[in-house]
Amino acid sequence: MSYEYFLILAFFSAAGFILQRSFKIQLFKSLKQMLAFYTIYLLLGIGWDSLAIYRGHWIYPGKGISGIYIGLMPLEDYIFILVVGYFGLVLYHVTAKKI
Repeated sequence: MSYEYFLILAFFSAAGFILQRSFKIQLFKSLKQMLAFYTIYLLLGIGWDSLAIYRGHWIYPGKGISGIYIGLMPLEDYIFILVVGYFGLVLYHVTAKKI
């Protein structure tokens, strides 16, 4: 299935959204703070992943991804970086509220 990775990302995005709404979590105080976080997070993630791909530490064999590449990385990897950042923040806030 060529969109399997997208389905996994959609699942974690939806799970994060549901948790955020259920626990009434506000992740950022302003749009500027959100844009700064995701810009820095995305730039670091792209640098890290691109270096790892360039050095041969990991590859994307083609099965399970769309085949759309931006630079060395498939489109799904860019989205993965954003989803992991979002889901991680939501989980952090959920556990902070529960403790």
